Amino acid sequence: MSILSYIFGSRRSLATTDEEKFATLRDDGTRALQMGELPYAAKCLAAARTLRPDDPRTTGLLAEALLRQGDDAGASPLLAALAARPDATPALRQTYAATLGRLRRYADEAAVAKALPADGPLAPEAAYLRAEAAFGLGDTTGALAELARSLSGTQDDAIRSAPALLLRARIHHTQGDHAAELADLDTLVAAEPDNADYLRLRAHARIDAAKDTDTAQAAAARTAAIADLRRVRSLNPFDRDAVLTLGRLLREEGRTAEASKLYDEAIDEQPRFAEALEARADLRQALGDSAGAEADRIVAQQVRQSPETPEAPYADGYTDLTNHLNERLRELNPYKF
Repeated sequence: MSILSYIFGSRRSLATTDEEKFATLRDDGTRALQMGELPYAAKCLAAARTLRPDDPRTTGLLAEALLRQGDDAGASPLLAALAARPDATPALRQTYAATLGRLRRYADEAAVAKALPADGPLAPEAAYLRAEAAFGLGDTTGALAELARSLSGTQDDAIRSAPALLLRARIHHTQGDHAAELADLDTLVAAEPDNADYLRLRAHARIDAAKDTDTAQAAAARTAAIADLRRVRSLNPFDRDAVLTLGRLLREEGRTAEASKLYDEAIDEQPRFAEALEARADLRQALGDSAGAEADRIVAQQVRQSPETPEAPYADGYTDLTNHLNERLRELNPYKF
């Protein structure tokens, strides 16, 4: 019998009063949270909160359980209630602001982040949150100013500075300033040379930069992009964006044998990779292999008729990676409810 049935079921329980039921549920939920049994922890703590909805400790533990499961929408109202309390810590309000940012509620994030301390150990993260909100609201000038403040306090800590560098690179990308974007991505890659996400973003930035330079510089940028994408492939052979972008670059360079080998390897690794099948079909057609091209197109069509979960588009790469970095920061900086 589960703890919930034991307490709320028809059988007589050792926990007979509401206070005893609350304590049992809260303690069981706390233990489950410590053990990483997050769904069960959330279930127990939610039940405890129905008995004592104003208990801040239980509310905080439930919010933590939901956040650790990625349920930002469920945690948000709980964090709002905690942040409104006069004894709310800056760390808690910062967690609330970050949650609002992940929900893309930028106006609310800006309001909460504005009240966070401008100095002290949490100041760099607070400045980052103000920058994130400003950029979400279309204020790139304000966002860049806040990022400068954030980075001035995290320059010696690669993990803490990474979200700010990534956001600034994203802003430069939207402004078409690929040189500045590349400078930030170079810093990220230097800090984590084996980070496939950083390498992929840098490859795309190099491709974009090649469009704005003369022939010799463009060739060098494309060569560097190919090297980045090959490195991504070595780190993660299942990275589909790397396959498609690298294959396109190789074809544009006239390196058709390398492109063909790349598509062959990718399709062997992922037989349901429809885009790679279509890319190989186009290459085979260009090389005069009409039968091979038609065979690939038939298989690709069959795959598309029973599709897998679609891949996230590259356009969301900065956003998705920033959320991932926020998760890493969250692990390093416990919630302190």
